[in-house]
Amino acid sequence: MDDTFRSQFRLPWPVYLQLKAAAAASGRSLNAELVAQLSNALSTPGDEAAPAKVAPLTTEQLSLVLGHIGLRNLLTPKEMDTVAKRLQALLASDK
Repeated sequence: MDDTFRSQFRLPWPVYLQLKAAAAASGRSLNAELVAQLSNALSTPGDEAAPAKVAPLTTEQLSLVLGHIGLRNLLTPKEMDTVAKRLQALLASDK
């Protein structure tokens, strides 16, 4: 296909899950949905400074995302120590 640019992109998990849900809802493949969404976003005149409106993640989607993210990617070492101390205190108070 001479009119197609083949590429590989990295997407944040929340964006991937929303794209996947949109593809299922529209009956398109993930690739076709990505092309449709990008084409729509690039061809629609509007305020470029306005943030894109994204539907909030469902509990299941958020759970999937959190399953792929380690705490070390979210918290600094000092925050990890604070969380550990709080968990220890909670566990000790249950005894």
